[in-house]
Amino acid sequence: MPGSSAQKWEVVGGAVSGGIVVREGKGLGTERASQRLGKGAVVEQLELDGDRLRYRLLQGTGPSEGWVSLKLSDKELLQKCSAPAPKKKVARTPAETDAVLGQSVQMEIVGAALNVASIVQQGPRFRVSKVCSNHLLEVEPSECAVSLDEFWPEDCTLSAERRYYLYWAIVCSSSCDTWTLGLALALKELSDHGIVLTHDGRPVVNVVVLNTPTMDISDLLPNSVDFLEPISGARIPLFSTPASQLALKSLGPEVQERLGWGVASMFNDTLRDSFAAQFGERSLTDTVPHWWMAAV
Repeated sequence: MPGSSAQKWEVVGGAVSGGIVVREGKGLGTERASQRLGKGAVVEQLELDGDRLRYRLLQGTGPSEGWVSLKLSDKELLQKCSAPAPKKKVARTPAETDAVLGQSVQMEIVGAALNVASIVQQGPRFRVSKVCSNHLLEVEPSECAVSLDEFWPEDCTLSAERRYYLYWAIVCSSSCDTWTLGLALALKELSDHGIVLTHDGRPVVNVVVLNTPTMDISDLLPNSVDFLEPISGARIPLFSTPASQLALKSLGPEVQERLGWGVASMFNDTLRDSFAAQFGERSLTDTVPHWWMAAV
């Protein structure tokens, strides 16, 4: 029976992503909780099955109960808590109490952004069936949105950092407008509650929401991937440039469905000619239309 003698665990992973994934059941395919278990949270062990832990939240932010993974690949997400030495309770003076209450609650804006992304954005409607190389992934369609845990095959050879980067690049590039709107509303609410947003230890004094019709992604392309649809042999780049969207459109709806990737109606020959005339031929292959947010 869990209680004072039950094993305690501290969350040490999820610093960048705003916490670690919590699921309602033991299996990795069970429904994911809407909130992540925040870094630094302390939980009580209710059940342990291999690397899967059912917990009760004692301290910190996140769902009150659920299932989490102790590791992601070789990276620890939770560590056992050692028994703390008993502390003497020291009464604060009135001045010390006022000083504590006067401290501002701070939140790193990157962590807030990724946490919002995990809540408001849906995953891609396809998963990787085979890692052909570091820059080529064979994919298969899915009837529902696929989470990070379910996106990669069990024998995936990519590093945890590479898998994480590519998954969120796909999610954020395909639904940047949803993410930007959700983040803007979340940041306003945090600010209304007196929380100070920071970046690299410095307060954020202004946030600007922008829409760029031709955001230059040329520096990201060398580290990008192509998706391979095995039946047709079609290869589609990760980033939805005008050229890649036109190429995908020419493959037809059956291939698009198997790739789990649709084409926006705005991409047509007229748009291509307009982009080339206004922004140059390079804009067709090296830019994407993108909603984004700048924090200063």
